[in-house]
Amino acid sequence: MDEPPSSLAPGVATDAVAAGRLAAEHLLGLGHRALAFVGPATDIHAFRMRERGFVQRLREAGIALPSSWLRRVPPTVAGGREAMRALLTHRPRPTAVFCANDLLALGALKQAGAQRVPVPEALSVVGCDDIEMATLVTPELTTIAVPARELGARAARLLIDRLEGVAKPVSGAKPLPVQLVRRGTAGPAPDPMHRAA
Repeated sequence: MDEPPSSLAPGVATDAVAAGRLAAEHLLGLGHRALAFVGPATDIHAFRMRERGFVQRLREAGIALPSSWLRRVPPTVAGGREAMRALLTHRPRPTAVFCANDLLALGALKQAGAQRVPVPEALSVVGCDDIEMATLVTPELTTIAVPARELGARAARLLIDRLEGVAKPVSGAKPLPVQLVRRGTAGPAPDPMHRAA
């Protein structure tokens, strides 16, 4: 559903690049400089663009993302746990992680808790999508909200138009805007003197 229009087919998409940039901007603003990314091992457009926006914003800030801090896993809670388990083996370890969807972020939070890494005091986590479960954890998940209802409505309209034979241009549609939802899993970067060595 979250796919841009192409020369062959209509489509509707959120501003996935902006989602990644917003997450990076928020974490940079909190003082984080050791940042990691967790994304699905898939070629889905929205996930690739979220990663691109995140990495672009870090580069603009003069921060390189080490390849070992870019984890690709199944887009599930279990995938998030797997990625966080790997990230927490690094010394020094990242102080903040952006996950390309909220299920990954919830898994990352679960693994951090299992390893007694306090969130957000020692590790900040930001998700993306703002699913209902984001508010069912403690602390509640900081995330990038995408307009899922409007995305669905526009996709349904495109399908109906296609079934009815209504011809519409397939390019030029603006991506739907996204916004940061500040909750409890992102906080100031920990003092370097108190970070895990």
